[in-house]
Amino acid sequence: MNKIYEWSKKWILKFIAKKCHIMKLGKNKRRPLWNCLMGKEQIMKTKEEKELGVIIQENLSPKKHISIIFGLSYKMLTNIRVTFQYMDKDMMEKKSSQALFI
Repeated sequence: MNKIYEWSKKWILKFIAKKCHIMKLGKNKRRPLWNCLMGKEQIMKTKEEKELGVIIQENLSPKKHISIIFGLSYKMLTNIRVTFQYMDKDMMEKKSSQALFI
């Protein structure tokens, strides 16, 4: 962490320690727990982090990410059902943009 901090000072790229997090990955219980500092500020530890829309947990389980995506798609499907009184298979097909202008 000190090398990264020194590099950022050299290139005038400020790291904001409040926005940085540390997450230990895997199940090893014997791994030492260190307090990491960036300059004089301590970096917070976290058990999960969202990066590029994907939730990563410390146990590397995709369970929470999948349940959130499933919940969002279920809400969208429920909204479609409430909006339309009649639905059939043809309504849910994706049409090409050229077919709409003919």
